[in-house]
Amino acid sequence: PCSWVVVFVLRAVAVARWEDVLDHGSIKGFPSYGEANKLLESWLHRYPGYLERRSVGLSFENRTMHAYVLGSRSVRHSRGSVPQVLLTSLMHAREPASLTVVLYYLGHSLALLTRGDPQTLYLVETREVWLVPFVNPDGYVANEGLGKKLVRKNLRPTCLDQASSGVDLNRNFAFHWKKNTLPCNEEFQGARPFSEPETQAIKRLCEENHFRAAMNFHSFGGMLTHPFNWAEHPLLPTDDQRVYDEFAAVFGWQRFGPAKLTVGYTTTGESDDWMYGVHNIISMSPEVGPESGDFWPPPHEIKGISQRNFGRILYVVQKSGLELNISWAQSMLQKEPPALPPMEGGLPKAVLELTLRNSGLTASAGESLSIAVSGATAVSRRAVNESRLGAAQARVLADGKLLAAKVAAANSSMPGALTFQAPPLSRRSSSRFQLLLGRSWEPTGTRELRVCMVEVTLAVSATPVCHCSSGLTELPVPPDAHKTELQRSVFVRASPRSSNRTLGLVAHDDAALCALAIASAGHQQAISSQTVEQLVLPSSGSGEVVPPLLDRTASASPKVTIAASLAFMVIGLTLAGCLVRQLLPGLRPWVTASMHRQVEGQLLLVEASTSDSEAFVHKELRWP
Repeated sequence: PCSWVVVFVLRAVAVARWEDVLDHGSIKGFPSYGEANKLLESWLHRYPGYLERRSVGLSFENRTMHAYVLGSRSVRHSRGSVPQVLLTSLMHAREPASLTVVLYYLGHSLALLTRGDPQTLYLVETREVWLVPFVNPDGYVANEGLGKKLVRKNLRPTCLDQASSGVDLNRNFAFHWKKNTLPCNEEFQGARPFSEPETQAIKRLCEENHFRAAMNFHSFGGMLTHPFNWAEHPLLPTDDQRVYDEFAAVFGWQRFGPAKLTVGYTTTGESDDWMYGVHNIISMSPEVGPESGDFWPPPHEIKGISQRNFGRILYVVQKSGLELNISWAQSMLQKEPPALPPMEGGLPKAVLELTLRNSGLTASAGESLSIAVSGATAVSRRAVNESRLGAAQARVLADGKLLAAKVAAANSSMPGALTFQAPPLSRRSSSRFQLLLGRSWEPTGTRELRVCMVEVTLAVSATPVCHCSSGLTELPVPPDAHKTELQRSVFVRASPRSSNRTLGLVAHDDAALCALAIASAGHQQAISSQTVEQLVLPSSGSGEVVPPLLDRTASASPKVTIAASLAFMVIGLTLAGCLVRQLLPGLRPWVTASMHRQVEGQLLLVEASTSDSEAFVHKELRWP
């Protein structure tokens, strides 16, 4: 209906308006405390299914400190069963770019949800992001009424000079805290660790949750600092240092590391050190904004700072959970593996080696993994049905242990597939599987391999997510090693339909294999045909999965004045079109047919039966 188009255009105007709040605010272009809270309030009313507000404490002047929780209802009610990430800003009140970066991440994520963006849908169903925009609300409000706006600390009176009073909240955490500055110093650490209500609120928040990663935003300088900031020569466990190096490589800043390496001096009682040292949170402090800038950069720079850091936050949120890499290798079988049962047609000529690597900060969910591989075998549906009972078609070995495996039927969209169950992937670990096909099931030419993996959980309300390799991996004969370094995550939401069928919408190249993996997992939930999305994460040359390009949001919405003009023009044209359509009924069939030609055949309905682990393309979907 025409009204839908009008609503869509008005929503586009609303998007432009919220972006304007961030760089056309009343405080040197930045939003005031009231403007920012009004914006947050509007998001709460508009997105109740994805956003929730929780009180975490009171400031020194008794302002309520809020955390905003981004995630689906099922995720927010799961009590920390999914990876959690903490984002904070304005620990130092004179650093407003930290606030707009956090607000932009939240606002743009919510806008992407309304557009059905697959990566954002995937993350809100598998992650929980906590955002505390105002760690130091009193100091920020105080800056609003000042000319130079350089209040850094909270407003506790600590010396006679009111402008120099206060406690530096980022020196008040109980990890290598030292009483080494005077009360009027801008880095005064407070009378004791956690003496301030603001740091006590962050302390409780970390104790009551299980954050995998934290980003405590500051400005300015374009650098990344991480623990241990108190040490002259900090040493971290090897893998933790590798995690920070991976973040630094993606963030693209030349300066990164502990305070001694980035700013030239050590800092004690710091938030990142406490979060990492006490709670094992991979915590960091991005200093946003250019080194040549200032605490209050000009308004025309605000949007760019926010957009450039959106991708950085996105990568941290992604990495807080499972971050999957898939690689393949093939080699000639040199000798028979010990204790291997007989195989149909005898031993194969070659052994396939599949490696799954989790470079994320959380283990895979559930009790096991259900893995489906297409292209490993050269079979037909008839061959599977007529196979001799008791003869092994395929064997899968993991660390010398034999895993249950099964060859599934083939069809026109999916070559013969091999399915097997495997133990879950631990945090920052890899698993290697050797796939052996009986000689009569082994392809004679080039293998074109594709793999999908499902995290298997026994929870009735769990959302199955299928991770698939990004296209085919070709392994020619003679055997040679090849790798594929991308992943797709096909998000599948359960719905109360039939109890023994699995339905979903995915891109057709992975449809049958993904449905087979879900069905092979014995998932007894039906899958809504309207809520399956696909996610593609690009890869770096080093083989590590990296997030979408950091300038992903470069095509941001126009200013509200331009957007409003365009909106009224489109609405006028839409209403005129509605009038014409009412006067000329014969026009609609032509328009509908034209739309059919543009969109038909783009999606496939996939159906799988959990009783026989058989997946097939059901029908093409078309819509006007």
